[in-house]
Amino acid sequence: MAWLGEEIGQGEPVGKDGGCVVSDKGYSRYLRTRTGGMETDYAKIEREEKLDGIWVLQTNSSAPSARVAWQYKNLWQVEHLCRAAKFLLRTRPVHHQSDAAIRGHVFCSFLALVLRKELPRRMGDAGMESEWNDIIRNLDFLY
Repeated sequence: MAWLGEEIGQGEPVGKDGGCVVSDKGYSRYLRTRTGGMETDYAKIEREEKLDGIWVLQTNSSAPSARVAWQYKNLWQVEHLCRAAKFLLRTRPVHHQSDAAIRGHVFCSFLALVLRKELPRRMGDAGMESEWNDIIRNLDFLY
């Protein structure tokens, strides 16, 4: 809890009384107004400390809870691959005129993600190593 006092002490001085401004909303939620100024709400900090590291997932999946949690924690990989597909594989922007075009774009993007995941793995299994940008550059020569 000392960290909050330290952060407040480093705030910008305001007024004659030497008070300070807490510009970070994350810290200000632990403050309460009292006669003569602000004070740290230590009870609120202690209540929230009990919940540190606890998170809740809600799903309609019949998969075991541990698997759902594992998949959720690995969601960042899907997001990273989507960004890679859009940037490295140049799959954007595309303006679709029909549902079939949208499905085709999603399918091609999914194939690009599979390629992004599978090609480096297979190259590693074959004893070959290469940076992804080099792979893309080499693939550009194929067409």
